[in-house]
Amino acid sequence: MSVINKDTTFLGYRRENGRVGVRNHVIILPLDDLSNAAAEAVAHNIKGCMAIPHPYGRLQFGADLELHFRTLIGAGCNPNVAAVVVIGIEDGWTKKSSTASPPPASRWSASVSRATATTRPS
Repeated sequence: MSVINKDTTFLGYRRENGRVGVRNHVIILPLDDLSNAAAEAVAHNIKGCMAIPHPYGRLQFGADLELHFRTLIGAGCNPNVAAVVVIGIEDGWTKKSSTASPPPASRWSASVSRATATTRPS
């Protein structure tokens, strides 16, 4: 006999793609190691944000770089993530990650590169 039936409930967040999460994080995602400090500063100054620093990005090429992007995009698409702010030093990288396939329609992405910033509904 299953303990889960049609009347079973839990406290969580249903995303528009049908997935559910139990957390509602706003993550600050640096695309390369040079952007870690900026991501951590943003997360430190905005309550409820979480930076995810890492030592990767620069000097990666080919399949290595593609794996890096798939990993970061996967983190942003996790159902426990409500929104993502992407910070990077290279316009092409921030655009690639913030326009990646397909985050739920209710999420917003922000791409920050050098002195410019763009936001768009995902």
